[in-house]
Amino acid sequence: MKVRGKIPRSRLSIEWPTLGLIAANYLLWTACLLAGKAMPIASAILMCVVLTLQSSIVHELIHGHPTNHNALNFCLGILPLTLWYPIHLFKETHLRHHENIHITIPDVDPESYFCWFGCWQQKSKLGRFYALANMTLVGRLLFSVPNTLLEILQRAIIDLRTGTSIQRMHWFIHFCLVILIFVLIIRLDSMPLAVYIACAAIAHSMISIRAFFEHRPAPDPMHRSVIVQSNWFFQLLFLNNNFHAVHHRYPSLPWYRLSSLYKEIQSDVLEKNQRFYFSGYSKWLTFLFRPVHSPIHPGPLTK
Repeated sequence: MKVRGKIPRSRLSIEWPTLGLIAANYLLWTACLLAGKAMPIASAILMCVVLTLQSSIVHELIHGHPTNHNALNFCLGILPLTLWYPIHLFKETHLRHHENIHITIPDVDPESYFCWFGCWQQKSKLGRFYALANMTLVGRLLFSVPNTLLEILQRAIIDLRTGTSIQRMHWFIHFCLVILIFVLIIRLDSMPLAVYIACAAIAHSMISIRAFFEHRPAPDPMHRSVIVQSNWFFQLLFLNNNFHAVHHRYPSLPWYRLSSLYKEIQSDVLEKNQRFYFSGYSKWLTFLFRPVHSPIHPGPLTK
């Protein structure tokens, strides 16, 4: 199979598996809300899954799926079911993250968890403890929501004060839609609002499991992205983003083609990423309380 970074499509083409998944997830979200009183535990558990999957769906949308019309794709994910990260900010930061030569570079890669040695020296004992704890799985799970909320708050304040009119409009729409979701949940009077917020927090933590050690510092950008050979549940939940090295090589490839492509080019992928590989997310339990990597970036890495 010959695959390039950008997948050509006709102007009218639609990726029906992705569109069907989006529709199914919105229907499940509605069903969970309506079943909140009748089946409180089951609906809450399923809501956690639905909101985690929604985050994975939004990731697909910002990569140009399921249509070749970016505005339409944007609209399909503009309703912030997961509450935290607005789609416009995620699109901006995540596409910058896909500049592979900058992956893990502090102050350049917006998804980097590393810091420069000089920055490390300036940190207080509490700051160093936090940076080390954030390199453990339990720390990432505990800190993911407050980290994201702080990041969003800081960015919102900057954009509302000094941003463009388009940036202000994006934030206004996001906040209005979050309020709309809250009002809808309260009016339905089925699932308590506090339960929904807790489900959104758990879903955000679930995504942080996938992102926990997706990237490592390495001189060659091809060595920096992981492959996790996971089971069907996590593959669906994360829309095959466990094959992360393949996704970074072919970011325009739809989620439902990643698994089959990986099977075809597995040896090449593992050779090129220097066997940065785990046989399942359970392997990361080793790093439950132990840092998976030093938070100090080893230095400028270019290729």
